[in-house]
Amino acid sequence: MGLGQSGHAGFYAAATASALVEGQTVWVATGNSTGTTAAGRTAPLSADGNFSLTLTVPAGAASGFTVYTSKAHGQGTTNTSQNVRVQLSATQAGTGTGTPSTGGNTGGSTGGNTGTNTRTGTTVTTGSTGTTTQDTKPVYETVCLSNAVSGATLTWGVKDSFRNYIRSGIAKGGWTIDGASYNGSDFVFTGGTGSYSTGNRTGWAQFGGSVHFTGHDGVLDLCISNLHLQQSGPATGSLIANMTSSDMDGNKFSRAGVVIGTVKLGGASVGSRQVGASHAPVTLTAAGTAPFAGFYEAGEALDALSVTLPLGQASDGRQVLVKDGTGIYATGGTVGSPLAATGAEGNGLALAGLGSLLLGALLLVAHRRRATA
Repeated sequence: MGLGQSGHAGFYAAATASALVEGQTVWVATGNSTGTTAAGRTAPLSADGNFSLTLTVPAGAASGFTVYTSKAHGQGTTNTSQNVRVQLSATQAGTGTGTPSTGGNTGGSTGGNTGTNTRTGTTVTTGSTGTTTQDTKPVYETVCLSNAVSGATLTWGVKDSFRNYIRSGIAKGGWTIDGASYNGSDFVFTGGTGSYSTGNRTGWAQFGGSVHFTGHDGVLDLCISNLHLQQSGPATGSLIANMTSSDMDGNKFSRAGVVIGTVKLGGASVGSRQVGASHAPVTLTAAGTAPFAGFYEAGEALDALSVTLPLGQASDGRQVLVKDGTGIYATGGTVGSPLAATGAEGNGLALAGLGSLLLGALLLVAHRRRATA
């Protein structure tokens, strides 16, 4: 989080433009303490996502400053989930409350006042006799970003040539199935659960059950269990599983969460109640070659898969700021939800529930440095 000149796209854009105020950037994270390290200022983030810190506006600056937040260590350049801009604004006729002085200015920039101006709302008007604060309460709506998946089905034959080899007169083997079925060409896994975002076309589903291949009197051994289909974008996905195997030399392999193959999901149909993909191509990864005892090389085609994801109840509910009045977050008043968020510049919506950084709990106290006479 950093205080900087307004007009930049985000924290890292302001940093690149040298627009952040020196000493007013704070790294907020669990495990941090309030203080200063070689890397700069730090502040703690509580387990419930709350934090409190102070940022200081340069002396004499009535407006033109924004508080920028982003994921730390450069992550915010690609993951914008915590990118928020909070523009500060005030109408200044003085610097705050205090007693007028004579013979010079001992504390304020105009009017001979001493003291500080603490902004606690969206609009702050300061004068020689006091401070008037107009507190605007933002309006939020709950938006669900994904839907729960239950009763999902995945059909996949692993690799046709592998199945044929296992049952050939050379390997003289076969397979056993637990918690799945075989329809003559594909293994069928049912009862999958997960979550899916139709807007982003991302999500996942996990399936119980296993298929255990053996051949050459048990010397060749491969078990695939707990399949997990992960869609990371509109057209891309991964097939993941727990795998144990033994090759012809008796070398053992056992690993959970092996990314067996990449899946092309560009042809998937996405509806309001169901997501489906038929004969989606699957390509063997380098990580997936080891469990197959080196029979196949990375980049070879595995059997295509088909999947059906029924969409149920909306999940991953978050609050979105739909009205902020002036474009500036009001710290006064209660939003009434732990998933609140700060406002943003302009008319855009500011997404609440920002991962580990719940900005709705932000107590932002911006004040001026005292100007010397």
